[in-house]
Amino acid sequence: DISAYYKPLNNLEVRVDGFYMFVDDVVNSVTLGDGTTQNRNVGAFRIVGTTVGLRHEQGPIKAYLNYSYIMPRQLRDGDSDQQLRVGDIPSHQINAGGTWQARPDLWINLRGNFQSQRPVGTGTNVGLNQQQAELGSFMQLNGTVTYQTPITGLKMQLIGRNLTNATINHPGTRTADGLNAPSFIPQAGINANLRLWYQF
Repeated sequence: DISAYYKPLNNLEVRVDGFYMFVDDVVNSVTLGDGTTQNRNVGAFRIVGTTVGLRHEQGPIKAYLNYSYIMPRQLRDGDSDQQLRVGDIPSHQINAGGTWQARPDLWINLRGNFQSQRPVGTGTNVGLNQQQAELGSFMQLNGTVTYQTPITGLKMQLIGRNLTNATINHPGTRTADGLNAPSFIPQAGINANLRLWYQF
């Protein structure tokens, strides 16, 4: 990893990160001579990327924005060397959000996440997954309201996820064929939960 940090103003931060990762002996499914499969430590992956981020504070409001570019490759699968795009990692991601302290005991947070299309099928490490149209880009919006109750240390939190009810799917497993294993996995639509926690 390599990072650069700059603070042009007291309430504004800029950060740039670059990273390179090589992972060897990854577990992959190997087809044996009799047609059966076996999990072995035969894979290798290389992931290269960069992230640019901003953070800003203004009174009761804290906000952030960041962009990531990632290029993940599978270099080896079994005995063969290859250059396959990893299918479950998008090349482009944008995250933005902010928290507003409306009162001393009330915080409102809103955050959004954009992910670009995740390629699948031929030329990727999920070659049997042909549901390309199902894995397009998406924008997800989440929100949280946190309330400090009159009881010291006890907080209440309402969490909402996928507030726009966007259609989101993730690639299936590497051996997905749409019959024995799914080629894509639908994610939850709009949902919410209420949480209470006490800090001693």
